[in-house]
Amino acid sequence: MSDLPIPGSVYLVDVAHSSHHQHASGKKESVVLSPVPSRDVNDPLNWSRSRKMLAQFCLLVYTMTAGIGGSALYSVITPISQETGISVSVLNAGTGYMFLHAGWLANKVLQGFFVTPSESLIEVSITDLFFAHERGLYISIYALTLFGSNFVGPLIAGFIYEAQGWKWVMYWSSIISMIGFAFCFIFMEETNYVRGTTEANEHEEVSGSAAVPATDDDMKKTENTSAVVASVRSADDSLPALEGTPHTFLRRMLFFNKKYMSLSTCATMAYRPLILLRSGLMYGTCLVIFNILNATASIILSAPPYNFKASSVGLMYLGPIIGVILGSLYSGWFGDKFSLWFARRRKGVRESEDRLWLMSFCCVLCPTALILWGVGAAKEAPWAALAVGFAMSSMSTGIGSSLALGYVLDSYKDLSGETMMSVILVRNSLSFAIGYTFPPGTNEVRLANSN
Repeated sequence: MSDLPIPGSVYLVDVAHSSHHQHASGKKESVVLSPVPSRDVNDPLNWSRSRKMLAQFCLLVYTMTAGIGGSALYSVITPISQETGISVSVLNAGTGYMFLHAGWLANKVLQGFFVTPSESLIEVSITDLFFAHERGLYISIYALTLFGSNFVGPLIAGFIYEAQGWKWVMYWSSIISMIGFAFCFIFMEETNYVRGTTEANEHEEVSGSAAVPATDDDMKKTENTSAVVASVRSADDSLPALEGTPHTFLRRMLFFNKKYMSLSTCATMAYRPLILLRSGLMYGTCLVIFNILNATASIILSAPPYNFKASSVGLMYLGPIIGVILGSLYSGWFGDKFSLWFARRRKGVRESEDRLWLMSFCCVLCPTALILWGVGAAKEAPWAALAVGFAMSSMSTGIGSSLALGYVLDSYKDLSGETMMSVILVRNSLSFAIGYTFPPGTNEVRLANSN
């Protein structure tokens, strides 16, 4: 147990049934709760299940509305280019400031300011609400919503364009965003909570109170010993009642109700993300794949031999929606089970790197998807082949992003705010580079070589 303070190493499964720390309930009664919940009734880890689900739903509503507003134009880029005279490459690069005079540039600046929290603070809030053995599932649901919204936006935009014109694509995006804002304004709660401990300190205590992990022979002897299990249950059942007075609804809805850190801590948080830049590389690489297909979807499908109208281009995003759902199930639901299984093999210790084994599937999925899309379009393959490639790429994106976020948050849970700043900095830098350079590159390089 001496190596537990390594970032991401957690004594997660009580294989010897000897730890007196609080355990999960039901079928996961051998799982040690991490972080260790306080006895404060207002601790988000102690919230009721329904209250946690409402908080999670608010996070997803914000993510969904932000994603739809930011991606709705993908399927109608070519028609907008034809009607306005602005080239597709300029629109994709986000530098079309002459479009609607200065309105396009102002739109992108404001959009970046209000949408960025959906890619940084949501993950931090999830770690505030859920324990380590639950985190993967809810991170994958978030990733599903984040990327799924980016596929739903272009899907509905194609039909809006054909019925009402391209300006109404923006109007409806604004309407959806306002509905999401109103819902979150009423129901979203602050999840930040100062524990006064770190994950490493907590599990130093766990390792000190838990017996040395049992050998295989010991596990066989204690596996069916009901007395040991009963003692663990009684330890949990004897926990004192939660302390404090629950906050009123109005108190929960306050914008500012507490100072969470000192000025010196704020100064430290300003430079510490620079040390963690490497953490965003895996996530950014996954997003590059997503951006390549979004940047070329309207260009490829609106041109011969496909000649898709805007609504048909939008319908092509049904494949990615299915793909990202499957990817999220694989990385989230299955990923949590895989992590617990791996921890049991390691006598109860979970390493943050355990989830990365699941990334091996992407080594096959990603290049196959890009070949189907790029080479398929260059060889004028049937649209169904491109749809399969599109779906496979989104599945790869969902898997890669969920596992990357889960790995980063498991490794640096106590630095989740700064870590996510680093991840988004790298991710968005790669995204900008692809968005700015890739569309013009397709004019000079064959699609097969570009992908």
